[in-house]
Amino acid sequence: MSTATRYFRDLSSLLVWALFAWSLSASAESTPAFFRVAQDQYGNYWLRDPDGSPFFSTGINVVTPLGEKENFTGKYPYHDAWQAKMSLSDWVQQTKARLKDWGFNSLGGWSDSQIFNHRIPYTQVVGCRAHYGPYGKDNPVSRFNLPVMNPADYWDPDFEKAASLAAAEATLGRVEDPMLIGYFLDNEVNWGQEHRTAEHLFDHFLARKESFARAEIIRELKEKYGSPDIDLLNKNWHTQFKSYEEIGPDPQNTSEAYLADRSAFLKSHARKYYSICSRELRKRDPNHLLMGERTFGVLSKPEVVEVAGETQDIISVNYYFYNSLAKVFIERLEPGAVKDVNWLAEFHRLSRKPILISEFGFMDFGISPFVFKWSNGQKGRAQDTADFIARSFAEPYIVGYHVFEFSDEPLFGRKDTENSHMGLVSTQNEPYPDMISAFQKQATKISEIEAQAKLKAPEPLQFPSD
Repeated sequence: MSTATRYFRDLSSLLVWALFAWSLSASAESTPAFFRVAQDQYGNYWLRDPDGSPFFSTGINVVTPLGEKENFTGKYPYHDAWQAKMSLSDWVQQTKARLKDWGFNSLGGWSDSQIFNHRIPYTQVVGCRAHYGPYGKDNPVSRFNLPVMNPADYWDPDFEKAASLAAAEATLGRVEDPMLIGYFLDNEVNWGQEHRTAEHLFDHFLARKESFARAEIIRELKEKYGSPDIDLLNKNWHTQFKSYEEIGPDPQNTSEAYLADRSAFLKSHARKYYSICSRELRKRDPNHLLMGERTFGVLSKPEVVEVAGETQDIISVNYYFYNSLAKVFIERLEPGAVKDVNWLAEFHRLSRKPILISEFGFMDFGISPFVFKWSNGQKGRAQDTADFIARSFAEPYIVGYHVFEFSDEPLFGRKDTENSHMGLVSTQNEPYPDMISAFQKQATKISEIEAQAKLKAPEPLQFPSD
């Protein structure tokens, strides 16, 4: 779908729009003081800024004077490079000027909004899951022997306490801030059956006898099949359990009922996560958008995306492209993931909400090319980026993109070994001209269309019930 298609696919809607003109002018004085989701006269989704104008979020992740920490040396190469040449105040002024000149209007995840005095629209990562123990309660090591966030037990009362603490910290001093676009609940939550955790969450928690999630699974099964008699469950699952207490994981079970019950629990588990996180945030901040958990594109589960739409105003997706070898690996390892068809359209269909691309990027160097697509030098990065932005803006359900990240990752790698050239500037704070030019040209096109959009009344924020 071309950019022109985005605005001229339904010219007849102009007549419909005329009927709304009077209501728009009448409501001008009641323009919301915070960012909202809205649609224009053609049905395209936009963000609506505090002044009531259309806003397509063009952002950068990790805009911070520190940059990324190098695990091998414990140093911050980017910080050390610019600090040798200028003061912090000079860095702030330089970076503000760069963002404006390069066509960016937002700060993405993990950016330092305070250092810019909250003068640039920004986002905030809450970390509900991250506050619930750094690596989960049972096993801090993945099967690749790397510390990762394992699946969390959202039925554990301690998770609600963690989410409450995370929400209190994230909202402090921000509730009345008009420059805050909204909150990301977490980043790339582990929903099982992927490279960090091989088994489905249903099997994962059935194997953990003392977990709160297992107790919930058994409760759901008893409610569906009856209790204490387990015969109906055995008949449908093709199993021979003697009691509900004996039930354990059966990952090779392909019966229709077993697969349906696995899927049903995944929905319940996701709903528990989203309801707790959303409620804790809404209690403290009724003003700002909830924007999902920056779900990891190809690892996202349809059940989770569908449930997210019940409480979130926007669905955030970290959207990357993979090389051919990684695609084969992902297809075998990640069964049941959302199919990437028609540029995130399936995410919109499942959630019924607009999409924010919370991360994307292309690189020409680094260990990540063992997984991600590797562009052909800086000019290749620039062309891949320009094509990505043009396609993203053409889709009516996408409300913004945030590139990862401002400065390159350190040569000797972060804690997770990533050391890619994904920045707009090097670790020496030198801009990549081809990349900058690509963003500038696309931003100019976006601004031209943005100026033509006329927004209907914004959608109300959602308040999840207890």
